[in-house]
Amino acid sequence: MRSGKTYMLKRTGMLTAAFFMVQCSLFIIASCSSIDCPVQNSVTTQYAVYNADGSTTLNDTLWVITKRIDGKDTLLNSLVDATAFQLPISYSNPEDTLLFIIHDKDNIWTLDTLLLKKEDIPHFESVDCSPHFFHRLTATRCTHYGIDSVTIENPMVDYDQNKTHLRIYFGGMLR
Repeated sequence: MRSGKTYMLKRTGMLTAAFFMVQCSLFIIASCSSIDCPVQNSVTTQYAVYNADGSTTLNDTLWVITKRIDGKDTLLNSLVDATAFQLPISYSNPEDTLLFIIHDKDNIWTLDTLLLKKEDIPHFESVDCSPHFFHRLTATRCTHYGIDSVTIENPMVDYDQNKTHLRIYFGGMLR
C-alpha cells in the first residue's frame, strides 16, 4: 500500500513539473513573439507602367534581370499586361543595374538598361531583429530603346508597398 502512495506522489509531482514546464515554454514563446521584428515586411521598389499613348497597361511581355548576391538573376519573368510591379532593391551597391527585355506583339525584342542610383539608410528595429535597409532614390538613367523615360515619384523606399516609387514610360526609339 505504501508503494502505491509513493507512486501516486511521484506521478503527481511529475505531472505538476510537466505542467510547469509547459507553462514556462509558452511564456517564453509569447515573450519572444512580442518583439516587433519585420518578419513579413520587405523593402521593395514599386514601379508603375505607362505607354507612349498614356495608357497604364504594357501589352507586351516583360522580363527584368539583374545580378544579385544570392546568385539568382531573374527578378521578373514573362509579365504580360502589366500595370505595375515590384522588385527588390540591393543594399550592397550604390547603383542597381536592371535589364529590361520587352517582347511586343509584332515579335520585336527590345533590350533596355535602367541604372538606379540610391543611398542606403540602415534601419534599426531592435537588437533581436536582423538589420534592414531603407533607400533614397537619387537618380535614374536608361538606354531609351524601349523605355522613353523613368521618373522618381517617391524617393524613399521603405516598408510601405502602397506608394509608387518609379514611373516607367515605354515608347523609346524603337517603339
